[in-house]
Order: sequence, then structure tokens, then C-alpha cells
Amino acid sequence: MSIKHYIKMPNESSISELHRAIDPESIPRGCELLAFGSSIHGSAPNDLDLLIVFDLNARANARKFADWLIELASLGLVHVTSLSVDENRAASFSDRVSAVHIAGDLLA
Repeated sequence: MSIKHYIKMPNESSISELHRAIDPESIPRGCELLAFGSSIHGSAPNDLDLLIVFDLNARANARKFADWLIELASLGLVHVTSLSVDENRAASFSDRVSAVHIAGDLLA
């Protein structure tokens, strides 16, 4: 089942700032963080959309990671969506929204 969180992040945040803010070592094994939406494809972003794709064996870690992202943010709107690898594949979600890889790798 998908988990959707609405969180806040600084208005001046951008994908490059997100890259700097998130240490690749902080991404749990079996999880991948992607960005999509107006923050990637729009000239005037109104929010930051993040996608966590996780291996089913990493579900608990994905939930903890999503909770950490919620704590990290403070001002401005951020949406975090979590999907398992199978859910993402079945819906072709990351392909349909042209998601951009931020950090992390799924289990082989």
C-alpha cells in the first residue's frame, strides 16, 4: 500500500540543494529517492514532489526514511510518496512523471 506524506520545506530549496542536504549514506539500503513534478519540469515550482521506491524487504526502513524527511523539512510544501518496486513498476509511476534520481539504490 502507498504512503503519502505532506511536509514542509524551505521555499528557496531546489533539487541541487536537496542533493546537498541529503547524504547518500542516509538513504536506507533497498530504497531510492527520486524527485518529480513542477520542481523538476516547471519554471515556477509550487512544491517539491519526492518519491521513495523501496524493495519490500526494506519497507520498515523506507517508512523511517520518510519520517526523517518529514522532520528535515520546515517551510514550503513538499509531498513524499512511497511505492514498493512492484507498485512503481505496475503503475509505471516514475516513468510517467519523468522522475529524476536523487540518491540511493535498490537491492539487486
